[in-house]
Amino acid sequence: MLGTQSAAKWFYYLEMKIYHNLCSVVQNVHRKVVHDAVVSSQLSVPCDENEQHTAVLYCTVCTSHLCEECSELTHATRTLARHRRVPLSDKPREKPKCPSHPSHVAEFTCLEDDCQTLQSGPGPIMCFICKDYGRHKNHKVSCNMVVMFSDQYC
Repeated sequence: MLGTQSAAKWFYYLEMKIYHNLCSVVQNVHRKVVHDAVVSSQLSVPCDENEQHTAVLYCTVCTSHLCEECSELTHATRTLARHRRVPLSDKPREKPKCPSHPSHVAEFTCLEDDCQTLQSGPGPIMCFICKDYGRHKNHKVSCNMVVMFSDQYC
């Protein structure tokens, strides 16, 4: 049988262990609540399916912002259920679009002095159409760094 002093030490040890575990849980919950509040305030984006809802997810395949409810409803089929949906805070960065051809990614930057200082018009970023066939044909160009690091275009 344990002595009174040993029993007291044992109970003190258990109390400290429980207290430490409880503090860790409270800190983790607090950190998550604060993080989620900051993210939701920064990313207050309406759901693409129902604009009265606030989006919390992003479908990387559909490129749509979704609330939990709409995500479940629209991605209920076997095919769509395979789509990758991530929290808005993990949404991939959007690639810059070509000012002259908005459906194309601006993969290149023109290095010509005239294009660098141009205040009006499309400016120095461009897609492959502008580079190969448009006003930047035969100009010295470089890869657009945002695009290069995101998908290794160049």
